[in-house]
Amino acid sequence: MEAYYAESVNLNAASLDSLKSFVSKVDNYISANPLAIENYRYPQIKNNIKAASLKFSITINNEWDGESYINY
Repeated sequence: MEAYYAESVNLNAASLDSLKSFVSKVDNYISANPLAIENYRYPQIKNNIKAASLKFSITINNEWDGESYINY
């Protein structure tokens, strides 16, 4: 879990594909080792994943005519 935690610390700088790949790795590890959920690093890893997945960007096309709405 220490290696997964160390990798999760840098997820904010990772691309979306890298984030998805990391989540898949952790899910596969947890499936193979269910007791790993009890490790003290597991909640920290989950929090790092959540924080990294909350980043988003909005691009506005100035060529659009009329009003633009952004729903979130």
